[in-house]
Amino acid sequence: MPLTSTIPWLDSFLGSLAARNASAHTQAAYTQDIADAWGFLRQASIESWPDAKQQHIQLWLAKRHAQGLSARTLSRRLAALRALFKHLRQLGIAPTDPCQGLRVPRATRNLPETMEAENVVQLLEKESENLLEQRDIAMFEMMYGSGLRLSEVCSLNLQDIDLNQGEARVTGKGQKTRLVPLG
Repeated sequence: MPLTSTIPWLDSFLGSLAARNASAHTQAAYTQDIADAWGFLRQASIESWPDAKQQHIQLWLAKRHAQGLSARTLSRRLAALRALFKHLRQLGIAPTDPCQGLRVPRATRNLPETMEAENVVQLLEKESENLLEQRDIAMFEMMYGSGLRLSEVCSLNLQDIDLNQGEARVTGKGQKTRLVPLG
């Protein structure tokens, strides 16, 4: 049975994600996660989302954990269901949130690899006549000095940079805008 026929309010839910500036990737992942949970619930003879109980959600997560899904994936899946039940409660469809109080194992966060200090200095002190190299060095210095992501630097326009104030207006994840000092 297709997901859209079992959840008539799915478009409304996805619209609420878009309104919160959730990325297309997040929307697609949440849709997949909800479809997976719904398939599991249907096998457990659950007829509608409001009929789902906490033990059903726990069992679904435990089964996915046993299948080898990572803690990070399980966290995202639980977040998808939490968002869905919050939406269903706002619509008056679900009286309770069976995800409330549920926890999944914490995901380990791997630290990114860093460059050696001497390599950073060497790169920042490099002089070049080539305009593309000058651009790349300036971009690297912005990322290194201001903690910007590559995607944030790449999306900057000239009007986003105020050299007099020494700051840049950066739009980051979730379309959140912030002022970042340049230096």
